[in-house]
Amino acid sequence: MNAAPLPLAWLSLVLCAGCGDDGTQSILDAAVDADVDAAVDVDADGPPSCAATGTPRALVLSLNGTEDVIEVRSLVGGQVLDQGLRFTGVVNPDEVAIRSDGREALVSFGSFGQNYGVVVLELGAGGQSASIRQTLVLGADRRPFGLAYASDSRAVVAMAGGPSGHLLIGLERGPDGMFAAGPSSPVPDDWPLALRRRPGHDQVVLVRALLSSDPDSDIYLLSRNGSGAWAPTGTAAMVTARPFDVAIMPDGATALAATSDPADPITPQDLDGMGLLHRLPISDAGLGANTTLALPGPGGSVAIDPRGRFVLVESPVYELDPMTETPITFVRRFITIPVDAGTYGAPLVEAQPWQALLLHGLAIAPSGHVVRSRELYPDQAPPNERRRLDVLLPAGDGSMMECSSTTLPGQGQLAIAP
Repeated sequence: MNAAPLPLAWLSLVLCAGCGDDGTQSILDAAVDADVDAAVDVDADGPPSCAATGTPRALVLSLNGTEDVIEVRSLVGGQVLDQGLRFTGVVNPDEVAIRSDGREALVSFGSFGQNYGVVVLELGAGGQSASIRQTLVLGADRRPFGLAYASDSRAVVAMAGGPSGHLLIGLERGPDGMFAAGPSSPVPDDWPLALRRRPGHDQVVLVRALLSSDPDSDIYLLSRNGSGAWAPTGTAAMVTARPFDVAIMPDGATALAATSDPADPITPQDLDGMGLLHRLPISDAGLGANTTLALPGPGGSVAIDPRGRFVLVESPVYELDPMTETPITFVRRFITIPVDAGTYGAPLVEAQPWQALLLHGLAIAPSGHVVRSRELYPDQAPPNERRRLDVLLPAGDGSMMECSSTTLPGQGQLAIAP
């Protein structure tokens, strides 16, 4: 189910009631008064809605377009407030990670033939302010393919390419609060695809696969070894159908990945192949045995509600390309899996697909709002409207209400403050 964005006149009244010259600032000032430095129980905000109400949270975007830019906005309920916090001069900004208190963000940057590294942003409460605290150049001629905090004082970045191969580089915070590069280590078995934090542990999870030859992906739990370098810990897992990413449950005990079902693949003769949600238990001994949940469509990106109430899976919808007679996708839909005390419910399918050439970013706020960044095909929108940032409100039956949708100056990834 889709609904039109809130009328601008109504939104202005909400923003400017009882405020001074800047209505946007009034909402963010209220967040500061409520002391959002600490973790907030979102139940105090009341039931989620599309209105610009509730606890503001920083939304950090890394965008590549005619101009590379890092933007910091505020997500307030179902609305995104843009205060013009933009940082240019960073070449090819890529992955985004936000510290557990929401007051710092890391953005990796660089590419082949260029310097690579990490930008450290200092964030005001609710995204009301932002500044670059540090630009850490780590080397040259590599591209980032993963970034994650391991703890509030440590992070790991995965870099692909370079004459000495793909690297895992640890970042260590010093007494002055600044990061410095720690020891580096090779990415196990070649190409990195993603890094994700294991909440509650000083560890990260790595996904790797060589796309030109590997039919499956390997997933590793990484910890610091005796020399301070990041290396695999315990047992690794192999997941069929080669997922590009994983998401980690809030308790840090399970890694999730979504793929097509190798037993029911998409083919020109069968465009309705099914999918699998792979569930991998995590412990200090590594990754455990994979159990799967059948999905009513092939799986792609996975996002997890920060409170563990549901899992969201992107699922492409295929049709036959009349020119090539091969499967192609012009639209996608979400599959929602309710979770209750570790029990996964029956998947709920979004009835109304949405247009997309690519899904660049997907995240769920603590309020339950879903934020996605997508890129449309040229014939789906004018050039200046092809890249969009959408805020959606799950309806509980698998459908989504569109709270707001705005254009973006480039394609990019995103992260929401916890």
